[in-house]
Amino acid sequence: MEKQYSCILNYGGGVGSTALTVALVKGYIPDIQVKETLLVFADTGAERPWTYEYLEYFKMFCKKNGLALEMVRREYTLEEYVFHSGILPSRRIRWCTQRLKIQPIRRRAVLGDISRPYVQLIGFHAGEESRLTKRSLYSDCIEKYPLIELKWDRLRCIDEIKKMGLHVPKKSACFCCPFQRLGTFVTIMRSCPDLKRRVINLEDFSIEHSNGKRPFYLFREPIRDLIGRTDSIIERAKKRKTYLDDFGIIC
Repeated sequence: MEKQYSCILNYGGGVGSTALTVALVKGYIPDIQVKETLLVFADTGAERPWTYEYLEYFKMFCKKNGLALEMVRREYTLEEYVFHSGILPSRRIRWCTQRLKIQPIRRRAVLGDISRPYVQLIGFHAGEESRLTKRSLYSDCIEKYPLIELKWDRLRCIDEIKKMGLHVPKKSACFCCPFQRLGTFVTIMRSCPDLKRRVINLEDFSIEHSNGKRPFYLFREPIRDLIGRTDSIIERAKKRKTYLDDFGIIC
């Protein structure tokens, strides 16, 4: 029987959720105890490679500090769902977040007991107030945003992670996320041939099974066209100062 916890911390493997864990360990979050908190990492099967590497590294920190960390996932991965439905991730309809992140975490949080209220800690930092929802997604869930309450912005989060003796994680996201910057995306595609092959396969499958409808792309134009313009995309991003070194290691 899996243990039920009164508090769930959404751990995504990035700066925000790692800083949130640091704040928890240091006792900066009122009325929230380490022993009553479960860190949950929802695995889509399509995370960037360095996120999986950091997760293995972070497990040692959790064990040292008495933190419970679990990985949850749906019965299918992101790619398996696309190959079943033909529907790509979209900026308009974020089915992937709902299906592959929120629902698995929710299922682990309640363990079938929807009568038991629980607290959910989310790692939005100061400066991300626009991401806050006006109400909790579920009536029995109390969502809290401790980093905003602590007034920790991204730079403060990085500083606190370093003070804790941890490596600073690279930006976490699915490698095929349509919300990522184009400069980052084409850099990942250039550095990781296997990921490039997987993304192209996803888009090709979706187009082939569109039943004559207008082709749907991850980024408004075919992946192959974007990859062909890699140098110009990166150069433009650098000029606009939007080219962030968040793509991590070379695969």
